[in-house]
Amino acid sequence: MALLAASCGAAGMTAGAASPATTEPTGTLRVAPNTNLQTFDPARVQNAQLFYLQPVYDTLLRLDEENTPQPGVAESWEWDGTTATLSLREGPAFADGTAIDAEAVVANIERFATVGGAAFATLSSVEATDDRTVTLTFDGPAPTLLVDLAQAPGMLVNPSSFDGTTFETSPGGTSGPYVLDPSTSAAGDRFVYVPSENYWDASRQTVARLEIVPITDEAARANALQNDEVDVTVLGEAQVDQFISQGFETSSTLGFVWYAVVLDRDGTMLPALADARVRQAMAMAIDREAIAEGVFFGHAEPTTQPYLDGELGHVAALDDALAYDPDAARALLAEAGYADGFELTVPAIPSTQTFAQALANYWSEIGIDTSVELVQAGGMAEQVRSGGYPVFVTPTPIPDPSKWHLWLWTEDAPYNLAWGVVDEELVDMANAAAAPVVADERQAAYDVLFGRVVGDGIIVSVVRGEQIALYADDVSDVVWHTGEFFPDPVGIGVGT
Repeated sequence: MALLAASCGAAGMTAGAASPATTEPTGTLRVAPNTNLQTFDPARVQNAQLFYLQPVYDTLLRLDEENTPQPGVAESWEWDGTTATLSLREGPAFADGTAIDAEAVVANIERFATVGGAAFATLSSVEATDDRTVTLTFDGPAPTLLVDLAQAPGMLVNPSSFDGTTFETSPGGTSGPYVLDPSTSAAGDRFVYVPSENYWDASRQTVARLEIVPITDEAARANALQNDEVDVTVLGEAQVDQFISQGFETSSTLGFVWYAVVLDRDGTMLPALADARVRQAMAMAIDREAIAEGVFFGHAEPTTQPYLDGELGHVAALDDALAYDPDAARALLAEAGYADGFELTVPAIPSTQTFAQALANYWSEIGIDTSVELVQAGGMAEQVRSGGYPVFVTPTPIPDPSKWHLWLWTEDAPYNLAWGVVDEELVDMANAAAAPVVADERQAAYDVLFGRVVGDGIIVSVVRGEQIALYADDVSDVVWHTGEFFPDPVGIGVGT
């Protein structure tokens, strides 16, 4: 898993030369994601739209099929948890032919640190020590650095295009295997990419034409795949088995955790939530296996904790913790002084409504009268962050374990600002777990952290849901990487 790889990079890695393409790229690949482009700016893009940028921007590192960092523009690196030294390969250039050197990499990292922020939050300095060497120094934990350098934080834009580029409509000076063809592209309808003449690794240019066709309506995506109007798309669990029976192929990953998080841990809005026994009761009220089958049609793994066996952050002692036991849940509520229950409202958007209602039903069965309030998809995060709801029910791409406290538990975490919960013990646990580079040392600290977070019902994990891509039988190499909402279109083949 990439979560483990990010913490195992102390020894560094060295690459050989790029593999030349054996044939000229042929064919047209048409992929249909479920979300539209917001920006071509790597420093501002959300993971949900990362696939629009992957064809046009190269990255310092790459992720293999096991989500382990591999060489990219950086052919080798050393990382000891405080200092990262990147050695750049000879040959890579921006689309206009300008060489990608250390100064260009420094400029990109400095810009991302200023504009994009979080990935380099503990970066204290970055410098070009010679034309092909970049040194990054950190004054705090950066456990996901190597994985980050294979995603948006590691994308390379020609610094000459930083100013004057309208990233909302077009990419800046590109560095990737493809360039956007503006003459055949239409924002919101179709983005057409063709191979870049100056790209250094022709083996990644697998097709002569790549089309990204955003289709936000699921029924329309299904029809497009059925009618051979697109080659690859993502569909909900309810439709997957039907397409498999028709001969379509799938690529999937258990990439999302579906969970509830208690934000009002001090009981400011809802006093009952300050009692760990109430939160534990909420966790024990949920029949996870029934939800995996009934809500996700079997395309999910029931779990009482965010991480699965073999992943960094998984705690074996929690495998059976707070499992489904409604009678024990009612007893805990009574012990906490809430035998008559209380009322709770949770928000949902259309894509999470069925899941949220399932949780509401289980909580209502033990006496917590729960209603689901449907909100605008684009406005839910703002309403939750502003303190509108004491409990948040949502999926999230499974993050490195270090990310949780940055979102939820520090005093300035986005989802804690409105509540102002101060839990220094929890923050200390999270910082202690993020600091080591060696995975075993991090895991020992996460045994403690998640023992508290899961054991106290602060996070109520329910399932790890599959992200499922469906594609025609002449398509190959559809691969998911950590944190992605859609498979990286670079490297997918068609007609083979």
